[in-house]
Amino acid sequence: MLSNAVMRYVELNDKPELAICCGGTSGMLAKEMEELSIKYAELWYQRAIGKGTDCVVVSCAACKLQMDRVLPRLNKLYNRKLTFTGLMDLVYKAMIPKSIERRITPH
Repeated sequence: MLSNAVMRYVELNDKPELAICCGGTSGMLAKEMEELSIKYAELWYQRAIGKGTDCVVVSCAACKLQMDRVLPRLNKLYNRKLTFTGLMDLVYKAMIPKSIERRITPH
């Protein structure tokens, strides 16, 4: 549960089983698909900003690659600063005490 890793979260969809996939593993990461990928990403982006979100949690590596590509363009288009993190990044942060994390993270 995300509630164990963050103080507040909202589901992007009223029915999470209908979540919009980033499309990364279906070929949307290909350079020639970039414009379509941006249009597709607007579906969840608009929903995220409509819910007052400032950070989106994504669950897979393809989604993280997709976010690296689409978020800068969508943030510029919408004049926002939406960020993303991976689900496993949140799990790591919830498991590792801050004092240990500071010692193992290079500066």
